[in-house]
Amino acid sequence: MESRTHVERAWASLAMSAAFAALVGTAYAATLSGRVVTTAGEPGADLRLHVQPVRMEGTGMSYGSREHAPKTTTGSDGQFVFEDVPAGVLGLMGIHHPTHGQMTHWYRSIDFGNVAVHGQHQLLFSVDPEATCEGITITVEKRSRITGQVWYADGAPVANARLTARHAHYAAGGSGEGDERLQTDELGRFIMMVDKVARHILTITHERQVTESVDFTVSHPGEDIDGLEFVLADADATSGPPGWIENPANGHRYRPIEEGSWFECHQTAISMGAHIVTIADQAEQKWLLDTFGTDEPYWIGLTDEQVESTWRWVTGEPLEYTNWAEGEPNEGHAGGEDYAYMNGERATPGSGAWSDLGPASGDWYTVRKAIVETGAIGGR
Repeated sequence: MESRTHVERAWASLAMSAAFAALVGTAYAATLSGRVVTTAGEPGADLRLHVQPVRMEGTGMSYGSREHAPKTTTGSDGQFVFEDVPAGVLGLMGIHHPTHGQMTHWYRSIDFGNVAVHGQHQLLFSVDPEATCEGITITVEKRSRITGQVWYADGAPVANARLTARHAHYAAGGSGEGDERLQTDELGRFIMMVDKVARHILTITHERQVTESVDFTVSHPGEDIDGLEFVLADADATSGPPGWIENPANGHRYRPIEEGSWFECHQTAISMGAHIVTIADQAEQKWLLDTFGTDEPYWIGLTDEQVESTWRWVTGEPLEYTNWAEGEPNEGHAGGEDYAYMNGERATPGSGAWSDLGPASGDWYTVRKAIVETGAIGGR
C-alpha cells in the first residue's frame, strides 16, 4: 500500500473523529477556553465566536446547524470559554459583527500549545469526548472598517437602500477594482470592510444616479476610516463614470484597464471615449506613479509604428517629455519594438521609466494593463 501524504493522513484523522462522534452522540461534550489576540498583539475584545460541527463526507464536508452551534463572546481581555462543545470535527467559523453582519476579522491561527492550525475564513480541528482544552490562543487580523453616509441632492438620506459601489484600490503591489453591494440604514449610513493597505476609490450608484468618487487611504492593516459622505446626482453632473480618478493639476481623468496587448488596450480605450495615457511632463509622470504604483508595468500611448525611431503620442500631441530607461528605446528584437510601457524591468526603482516592446519580444505578454486617460470635464 502506498504511503499517504500528510494531508491525506490529517483528513483521515478528522474523518475518524467524526465517525466516533457520530457513535457517541453529543453527550460527551468538551470545554474549550483561551484567549483571542490580534496580529498587532492586542486583545481580541468583544468578538462573537462560534464553533460548528462538521461532517466529513468522502473528500468533502458539510456543516451542522448554525442555530444550535456553541457560541461565546470574548471579554475585554480577549478571554473566551466554549462549554458543551460536541466532540468530533469542528469548524471555528467567521467572526461577524452582531448588527451589520459583516466579517470583521480574519483568522490567522489557533494554537493548542504545541500544535497550531492556520487558516483565514475558518479553522477546522477535532476534539475528543469530554476533553477540557485550556490555554488556547486564537490569532486574528482585524479588517479595516469604512463608514459613510449617502444623500440625495435635496439633502434627504438614501435610507434603507441597497446600493452598488464601484470599489478600486491602488497600491505599490498592484491594483484592482470591482462592484460591491452596500446596505444603508434609516439615516443613509453604511459600513463596509476592506483588507488592502492602499489608496481606495469608492463611487456609489443608485437608481440611475451616481456620486462623485471619494478616495481614502488605508495606511496600515485594520485602520478604520469614518465619516465619508456621498451625494447622488445625475451621472452627467459628476466628475465622471465610476472608477475614474481626476488629476487636479490638469483636470484629466485616468483609470487602469487590463485588456492584454498594446493593441487590445488601445482599442478598448477608444471604445471608452478615451486613449492610452500620454505623459506631458515630470509632474504628470509623478502623479501617475503616486496614484497607480511603480511595481506593475502599464502600456502608455507612445509608438513609432508609423515611422521607425520617430516616437509619437497616439493623440498627436507633441512629444516634449520622455522618461526612457537607460539603453531604451533599443528596438531589441528583429521583429521590431514599436510600443512603449512604463515600470519596465530596466526602470530604476520608483522612476517609472519607459521601455519599448513588440509582438515578437519575449516580454510582450508580461504587460497586460494600460492606464487610459480622458479629457477634463467641461473642457477645462
